[in-house]
Amino acid sequence: MNPQYVYFATACDKIKIGCSRRPHDRIWQVSEWIPFPIKLLATMPGGYDVETAIHSMFDADWSHGEWFNPSPRLGAFIDDVANGRPVTIEVEALATH
Repeated sequence: MNPQYVYFATACDKIKIGCSRRPHDRIWQVSEWIPFPIKLLATMPGGYDVETAIHSMFDADWSHGEWFNPSPRLGAFIDDVANGRPVTIEVEALATH
């Protein structure tokens, strides 16, 4: 079984936080649904529980669905993931979802 990844992508000044076993394929699928270019920013190991926790961590930036408004805090988190630096996922976010 393939591992799961949480991915971060951008389109139209929004950030998508999703989960997939094949993030590049998932981005291709999403690009078929929206009329704007979408770019994969970063991936990290993790399943739906990690995705949900990250959604909760950035709920102040939520726009709609799995899309978030960019913020300095979210940008720094994605930059850390993209550059292989350790990130902290808030335990409260994991425990409540």
